[in-house]
Amino acid sequence: MATLWQTNAPMTSSLHRPPDQPPTRFQRAGPCSIPSIPGWVLVPIAPHTLSNRPIVLADITEIAIELVNGRDASANFDMQSLASLLHGDRILVRRSEYSVRFLHPRGWNYFDTLRKKLLWNEGGS
Repeated sequence: MATLWQTNAPMTSSLHRPPDQPPTRFQRAGPCSIPSIPGWVLVPIAPHTLSNRPIVLADITEIAIELVNGRDASANFDMQSLASLLHGDRILVRRSEYSVRFLHPRGWNYFDTLRKKLLWNEGGS
């Protein structure tokens, strides 16, 4: 696995989001990406430096997150399971071999959803 990005900056957590999910109030810093893009988004949550920014990754990318220092570290997966981490532990994140199809009502449009949620065209300052 090639090293694409490496940081020693402290990070409270990170979030992994498929591109077909519009940003929610919990994902304020994440980019808006078109659902047809085959990829996913790595978003630092509460980063301790301004240089830790969201990044859009190809769906074939595998990310390794390694704990190099800290104390009382843990990982939470969709609020379903919690794992305590020790120094040297690695979490590998990659696309699942399974996929899901989302059904939308007739007339649904991704950009209309963004327009509504992000208050685009709501008028002036």
